[in-house]
Amino acid sequence: MDLPTIKYQNNPLIYERIALESPKVYSYKSILKEITKCIEYFQQYQVENHVGIAVDIKEHSAASIVLLLSILNHNCRFYCLDFEETKDAKKYLRLSGVKYVISNRFQTFDYNSKQTKYEINILNNTYYLDSCINDSYIENISLCYTIATSGSTGSPKMVHVPYECIEPNITSLSCLLNVQQNDVIFLGSPPTFDPFVVELFLALKTGGSVLITSKEIRLQPQKLLKCMFPGVSIFQTTPSLFRLFGKQSIHDEILQSKSSLRCLILGGEDFPTTLELQTWLPLDFSNSGKRIFNIYGITEVSCWSSIYEFNNKTETKDFGIPLGKPLDDNTFFRLLDKFGNILHHTNCKGELEIVSTKRHCFIPQLDGDDVKMMQLKDVIYRKTGDLIERDGSGDLYYLGRTNNTIKRLGKRLCLDSLSKKVENLLSKENLINSNNVPLEERHSILNNFQKYLENHEQPDKVLYGKELLLNVHGKVDRKRILNEILAKKVCSSAVKLFEDFLTNVMGFQLTDQLERQTKDEICIKRVKLFRNISFLEAGGTSFQALSLATEMADVMENNQEQRKILEMLLDNSTTIEKILQFLTFSRKKLKNSSEFYVKCGRLENYNKNYSLKQLWRCDLKKCIDATPSLYQENVLAVGSHSHLLLTLNAQSGQEISRVELNDRIECTVVFVSSQLALVGCYDGYLYGFDFNNGSISWKLNVKGMIKAKPLVIKNMVIVASYAEQNNIMAFDLRSLSLVWSLKLGAKGIFSSPLLISHDSVLFCTLDGSYALVEAETGTIKWLHKLESPVFSTPAKIQTLHESFIILAEVKGLISICRVENGEKICTFQTEGNVFSGLTIPLTDNSNYNFIIFGCHDKNVYCLKFQHNTKELTLHWQVSLNAAVFSTPIVISQQYILACTTLGLMVLIDLMKGDILTSYDLKAEVFSSPCCLKDKYVYVGSRDNYLYSFELEK
Repeated sequence: MDLPTIKYQNNPLIYERIALESPKVYSYKSILKEITKCIEYFQQYQVENHVGIAVDIKEHSAASIVLLLSILNHNCRFYCLDFEETKDAKKYLRLSGVKYVISNRFQTFDYNSKQTKYEINILNNTYYLDSCINDSYIENISLCYTIATSGSTGSPKMVHVPYECIEPNITSLSCLLNVQQNDVIFLGSPPTFDPFVVELFLALKTGGSVLITSKEIRLQPQKLLKCMFPGVSIFQTTPSLFRLFGKQSIHDEILQSKSSLRCLILGGEDFPTTLELQTWLPLDFSNSGKRIFNIYGITEVSCWSSIYEFNNKTETKDFGIPLGKPLDDNTFFRLLDKFGNILHHTNCKGELEIVSTKRHCFIPQLDGDDVKMMQLKDVIYRKTGDLIERDGSGDLYYLGRTNNTIKRLGKRLCLDSLSKKVENLLSKENLINSNNVPLEERHSILNNFQKYLENHEQPDKVLYGKELLLNVHGKVDRKRILNEILAKKVCSSAVKLFEDFLTNVMGFQLTDQLERQTKDEICIKRVKLFRNISFLEAGGTSFQALSLATEMADVMENNQEQRKILEMLLDNSTTIEKILQFLTFSRKKLKNSSEFYVKCGRLENYNKNYSLKQLWRCDLKKCIDATPSLYQENVLAVGSHSHLLLTLNAQSGQEISRVELNDRIECTVVFVSSQLALVGCYDGYLYGFDFNNGSISWKLNVKGMIKAKPLVIKNMVIVASYAEQNNIMAFDLRSLSLVWSLKLGAKGIFSSPLLISHDSVLFCTLDGSYALVEAETGTIKWLHKLESPVFSTPAKIQTLHESFIILAEVKGLISICRVENGEKICTFQTEGNVFSGLTIPLTDNSNYNFIIFGCHDKNVYCLKFQHNTKELTLHWQVSLNAAVFSTPIVISQQYILACTTLGLMVLIDLMKGDILTSYDLKAEVFSSPCCLKDKYVYVGSRDNYLYSFELEK
């Protein structure tokens, strides 16, 4: 493939706008230079021509575009695959017939590779090239790329696309859209969706440009709007995604006459109705020169096959907007009846079949393995599975899927296939009597759905009904069931839909309470057990956020609120509690009140002899959720979400060193020696660094996000992470070699590992598993499972005769277990969720221990565990102004210091539970404090600052 570099070499090819600042601009000339370098790598590593190369791409970047164009200019084909998001990546890789894999993530190479990695450096990004072990390779034929169908009706199909198939799309569309070299095309389709090829190639053919941005911005309509306009002139997207901008923004900004947009191309789903389109269009649309197209195609004839231009004079039909005419002279349409016979007459319905004399994609699952025989065929016939109506004028209209396959936010979803998949995940008893499923079994069902269903297959609701509605033939009446569900949704509110989703899909236990807010005693349903983590941190996905926001938008009247809810769901700094408050107020505004007031228990009884005095603060640029760490008496270290880790003088706050990592830091720093400290990162690496000068000594890839504090035992470090393959790994600190690794439970680990003895470590996971593991070998001594996830770091109690561990489930159940076998001996149930770690103060009394922790019911709890009776009782609880996420600490074995999520720090008498003093940071606190010499307190905040306080008595 040749770039038009001579004529357009000084033109911009890529505008890369990852944040909302000014974009990075790459010219054709600069990109060609990088392509030449990349091809030299291929030649150096002896990569053959005419073979397939799989590329692990999560989202577009300038470097990924260089990589794809280099593959094409090396006369190879590319196959884009997101290894992290694709649950069956091995299967897809095997079916693709590729010979090499390229990724910027080392863990990718767990898939069918020979483990002989070569480095490729592109625009300061390091990629790794490795040979791929496959049963058979597709090579020695001229192909452009490989794309996979969704596999919704069975096994996924690999579609191998030659240049002759995609070229008519580019030629026809560049002419029809009149694409010029000053056009900017938004490269918004993901790398695994073939329309992105059209977007990129349209720019290359005409000397135009593409705009790329991050997935985070693409899924937040208002940020995306600012990113795209002014600038973008050609925008290709699905109707569902376009609707997320909201009618007002579409009408007032995107389609208004002064907007830079020239052409809007909507495809991949049913085109909007004329009535909906009219609500988008400004009055002067007809004279604005802007054009809107309905484009249609299937992956099996990649990419588009027909197009229709909408205008205000388009005649309205009950079944919508026509599919239009074929894009090129070599493509034809015909309708088939249910027996496969061709329907020649008008005013008929049938399955659409695409016929082409030139656009021959090779699909081994349909055509067999003989590529050369496939190339000899004069005509190719591809059934679409779409039910189409042809009217009296010969125009074609999309009616739906012939096989009960739908498209959900641009992805095909076969309901019949999904039904069978779900049946296989359910027990026989659940299938027979779904109305009587116990609560614990419902949690198990939800966990299985999240584990085994793809993102687009995850349900919005799980309903447990007494019976299924049947039609007169005794068959399940899907339409009536759907109508009843939709009727319930219309009668619902946005906050109710969100609460139902949290309960029925994500498995959270919500208890409603009524709070009187005005003198008129208007009751508004509120969630009692607040969630002070974000939707994504709670286990939600971006796909679920899109689906949920779309559903809630149907019952929200305000367009701006409709757009805002998606941004809140995708924002890691927005808690579920804030979302619930937002939805409550969006439903019905409170009279005479703009905020909630919560009284703080016992704050009036301050002891004037105690105070917290702020000494200094340090800016880490973004939220600090990590717990600060101390080394000896002068060194303090903490990381933040800005990727920055600072080491400071604990007395003065003066900076000693700084380290900037590749991703967010929520892990606590562990000091190993006078020159070495450790910290985990969201990028999946454990870093060893010299805190004296900020230099990184080494890094170890654990293949999953690290939030838990690493545990150092002798010359070994044990790391718990969110890795899918092995979420616990042990490394030798001298050789940095892997000692052992272990997969515990089905989810990641947030809770820090706890050293029980010199040779045993306790781990708790987010699926509720807890286990005692031998430190030297990784052998599991015993393993049990709780009913809900564990975010809280456990604690240990040592009596004269026995050892016990204390666990806190997220649902608020505190359990005391025996160390020897993990057996529960007593429990205590709080009124809220527990994310706080557990603190055990030292005591002079050998008959009992106190257990201190914070709770989302706005209380700090002190429980008393009696050694002789094995009873766990409430000693005191202190009510505060907000949930307590961070772990309370003990000072001088007399006081407890706790922080609420609203930033209130309180000093509590350990024995009596009286509040002695407080300090209001006026900022959210999720970081646990630490203390030096029982006098100096350090805590991080979500206002980006690390604070230092002196406790004065």
